[in-house]
Amino acid sequence: MRTLYADWEDSARNTWPCVAAAGRSRAGGTKVFSHPVAGELTLARDALTCAADPDQQLIVRSAEPDSRTYEHLRLHSFRAAILAMNS
Repeated sequence: MRTLYADWEDSARNTWPCVAAAGRSRAGGTKVFSHPVAGELTLARDALTCAADPDQQLIVRSAEPDSRTYEHLRLHSFRAAILAMNS
């Protein structure tokens, strides 16, 4: 990493408070999306807020395991992988 980032110590020092606080500040909920191929998808939302800069958030969307949405996403990703291999 030091080869890629000459200021690695400063970058790590400034980034770590965000990473350390990510598990402490969360906002959730669900949203329904209409995907043109996979169909209707219900995804949970998790927002991780950076303690050092509360204006920054990492938004994560996920499907409940073994749900209809989970299976549709799994099948869609499998289909996409096959299409990518054949192109």
